[in-house]
Order: sequence, then structure tokens, then C-alpha cells
Amino acid sequence: MPKTLLLPSTRAWINDRGLLGISANSYFSKERSIQKPQLLLLPDMQIENKTKLAEFCGQTSELLFSTGNLTFLGLDNKLMVSTDLSRWRKVLETENRDNVFWHIVAVKDGSLFVQEYGEPTTGIYRSIDGGETWKKIAITERIDRKARHFHCIAYDQFRDSLIVTLGDKNRVKIAVSTDQGETWAPVYTSAYQCLPIEVTKEHLVFGMDSAISNGVIVWDPSSNFWQHIHLRYSGQAVEIGNMQCSDLKRLENGVWMMSTGGGSILYSNDLRQWRLSIVGKENQFEAHTMSNEKEGIVAVSMCDSTVIIDSKELTDTSKQVEVQQYQAFLPRMKGFGYVLKRFPFLLNATIGSGSRE
Repeated sequence: MPKTLLLPSTRAWINDRGLLGISANSYFSKERSIQKPQLLLLPDMQIENKTKLAEFCGQTSELLFSTGNLTFLGLDNKLMVSTDLSRWRKVLETENRDNVFWHIVAVKDGSLFVQEYGEPTTGIYRSIDGGETWKKIAITERIDRKARHFHCIAYDQFRDSLIVTLGDKNRVKIAVSTDQGETWAPVYTSAYQCLPIEVTKEHLVFGMDSAISNGVIVWDPSSNFWQHIHLRYSGQAVEIGNMQCSDLKRLENGVWMMSTGGGSILYSNDLRQWRLSIVGKENQFEAHTMSNEKEGIVAVSMCDSTVIIDSKELTDTSKQVEVQQYQAFLPRMKGFGYVLKRFPFLLNATIGSGSRE
């Protein structure tokens, strides 16, 4: 069973020393109950053994990421870096002081890319010297002039490309760059807005963050074939509410995990039938996010707590399914100009079974 720790965190990361958690306020929450953000270490993932590594002057944090001997932390509108987790220095700051850094990725040549979130204009920044200096290489308006901000950035190591999702009220929802972020090509302009991105050898999978529908979108870049898997709570779980996808990961054992804006944690073998691991309670969106997976363990930051999940405990989803795929037809939507269809033949396709090598 998942273990819930009374460790408030907006982000978590598992490294060789244990579980790192940044105890801070969420950008997405109206509450600001934490006065001084703290970086905490749980060497054995036991709350009673936690150690404070650093304390900061600030309010919010939505980013915690490690690569090599560097750890990056988003603190308010600043990007901080450390080599020892105790001494931190600022390496980047957003022009809009109310914006934040949300996702960061490392590519195969060692370059780093970080994505800004908030009010227009938001950017993507690149570092080619290990995070010492950064250059803004893209803004939302160059991809879609109506886009409010970037939602996520990911690196596709199989096709050596960068992928971004964008929102809100924009036509271009997903774009790809094959030249280190210098230019971007729109690849998805349908109605469904997305947030998280997960890359496998055969597919890219996007979690919907849409007022129209919940679920995932699966893209096969080799054939440019798109599949929309629309999901909804079923049975006794139908009253839970918010199922906007906040984070999405395919674990090393092939199981899919999803965290929702409403605070639920779901898992699936096939992206169509899902079981609840944690039942959410929030009616408003919060960015409940998953850490990296290390030795089969994943930590999920729930803002007011941290959930530890062992992937071995996530088993077959064929019984007691609380979230299922559904079929529907939506005619052309006034004001959008999209024709939205769910094709029955897609229900029998196999998705997500490919290798991640």
C-alpha cells in the first residue's frame, strides 16, 4: 500500500542519499501557510529521521531536479543551483516576478532546458555550460500568438527532439523542436489542451488538462497517428471530481501512473482502464507531481503531504477499475471550429507496451 508521509512538499526527488522534498507553497494554491521554504532529506524515507538541508527566503516552489552533481530548485521566480544541497546560488530569474520555473530537462549533449510558467510572455531557456548561464531561446507567442504560457517541456531521446505543451485558449497545443529549441513546429492543434509529457520508444503520451475532456493523447511520430483516450470515473468513484492530469509517468515495469489536479493517484497497464491508488479530495486544481523513479520507488508531492509508492505494489488493473475509457461523439464546437470524434476501432489498439530502451 502507498505510504503517506506528513511531509508538505510541492516537489520531491529521490537520489542516492534518500528522499528530497521541498516544503514550500504551491504556485497554484491560494494559501501561503509556509513562511520559509525548506529543503528536507529523509535518508530512509522515514519522517522521524528527516534533516533540514537548507532554508530559503521565498514563498513558492514548483521545480526540483537533479542531473549529475547538480541539483536545481525553482524558488519563486528564481532558478537556484547547488552541488552540495546546502549552499545555493541564483543562476536565472524571470522577467515577470510573479512567474515560476516549472519543468527542466537535460538532453544527450549535456544542454539543459527550463520552462517558465505564468503570465505572458513566458519563455524557454537553454544552458550549454551546466547551468551557469542561460539564454532565452523561445517564447510562447512565436509558437502561438494567443498562448498564455508553456505547460511542460520534455526531451525525446529516441528522436533527439524537444517537445512542449502550451495553454490556454490557444490553437497550438503541442510543438516540437529538432534544433535545440531554436525553431518550433506545431504538431497538434486539436481541441484538447495537455500538460505532462511522457516519452517511450514508440509513442509520446500527453495528459489532458482540458475543460472539455479528461484522459490521455497518444502520438506515434513515425506515422503521425494520434489517438485520444477519453477517461472518466466510474462506479462509486464517479463523485470524486477533478481528473485533470497533473503528471504522468511510465514506470520501468511498464505500469502507467497518473496524478490528477484533484489529488488522485491512478495506475494502469494499458492507459484505458485505471485503478485508484489514492483518492483525491480537492475541488480545485493543484499541481500534484511525481518524482523520478529510483529502484522501483516513486514519491508523489501532494502539497500537504508526500506519498511513497513501490511500483511492485501496482498490479493488474482488470478488476475493481474506477476509471474507464468511454466513447462519445461531439459535433463541431461553436467558437472552436473543431470536429471531435472518438473512433471505435481505436479501442482495441495496444498502447504503451513498447520498450523504453
